[in-house]
Amino acid sequence: MRQISLLEEIGGRIELERQEQQHCLSRIAESDDEIFLEDEVQRITLIASPDTDALDRIPTGVIACLRGFEPARYEGSFTVLDLAFLEPQPIRPITATTVNSASYPPLLNGSGHWVGFVSGLGFVASAEAANNGSCHGHPLALRLLGDWLRKVPLCRLFVLGDCIRSSEPGGLETLGVMPSTRFTSRREDADSVMAMSMFDTWLSELPLGGGGEDGGFSVELLPGAADCVSQLLPQQPFHPLLFPRTTSRFGRGEGGLVSSTNPCFSEVHSRRILATSGQNVTDVHKYTIVGDPLDCMESLLHWGHVAPTCPDTLFAHPQKDTDFLLFTVDPETGASNDYPDVFVAGNQPAAQFRRASLNPMNTSNGAEKGALLITVPRFDVSYTMVLLELETLRCVPLRFDISQLE
Repeated sequence: MRQISLLEEIGGRIELERQEQQHCLSRIAESDDEIFLEDEVQRITLIASPDTDALDRIPTGVIACLRGFEPARYEGSFTVLDLAFLEPQPIRPITATTVNSASYPPLLNGSGHWVGFVSGLGFVASAEAANNGSCHGHPLALRLLGDWLRKVPLCRLFVLGDCIRSSEPGGLETLGVMPSTRFTSRREDADSVMAMSMFDTWLSELPLGGGGEDGGFSVELLPGAADCVSQLLPQQPFHPLLFPRTTSRFGRGEGGLVSSTNPCFSEVHSRRILATSGQNVTDVHKYTIVGDPLDCMESLLHWGHVAPTCPDTLFAHPQKDTDFLLFTVDPETGASNDYPDVFVAGNQPAAQFRRASLNPMNTSNGAEKGALLITVPRFDVSYTMVLLELETLRCVPLRFDISQLE
């Protein structure tokens, strides 16, 4: 719905790349942008009424039903009074065990099942490269994370993209910004090869097993924008040959290393989890005016589309008959088998979480009965992961603070 100026976007590309290298969540949309409603034959300008800011939250690619009128003074425009979207509903209520905060058991010591989320691990070709720039304690933080994971009873760890990063800005050969011919030659000393080898070694030292408690845990890997897979959404899983040490030790599948698409749906102890590496949320945030990443995630659920900006501003696989990024909805009940209990996005500015509303026009606290929304920051910047107790939907950000050691 929102028309993007290609010339303006190209003109500001250098500045945007600089901001992205600094892990900033930039915004391109401005308050004076025009918003259009269009189909195959016509286009009309939309004007928001003073009573709603819903148009400021909508990027390109959203299907909506609008109620309003055509003002007499502005022919070819439409004043919007109300909006409706697909608004899929969960099959069953998303309930959480209520526990008095004063009686919460110690972290990971209760009877609940815990899941961990981490993104932007950012392995590089050498420790010297990791210490360049702002991430002085990055290798130590990765080591502390690995040591901690070897001692806790998780049932699953989600690694949400950007497992590797460049030794220097723009230097990684597999970031998806170089021509595809880079794969036709063999270079065993390339940054990406060495970084993936270090990541494989780190994974192989974790207690994979999928049993939880003393039986180890499974690791679910999602590719991200900086990883050595195609950048088209949905991104395809990592090839198992990228992890020879881990797969030879633990194998593949639910009991060890699970390589998934981005985005992906997973079910862990009866909780349905929609996980993404964050490109879809970042793109929606970039092309809207108001709202934080959690608001963008909530809007994605209301729209029934995981990545509505594909393929306009986010690359995607062409799909003929079925769009795997769309929710399927029962036309009679409005319920969707795709509606998750937990919706998590990686590579975001900070660790945040809250429940989503099921109705975009009713966002009061009592109406937040939708999915649990979680944003996970980059580990190579924040040294932070997020823990989730599946029964209570309790979220705990865990930071490996090494500031006193530097």
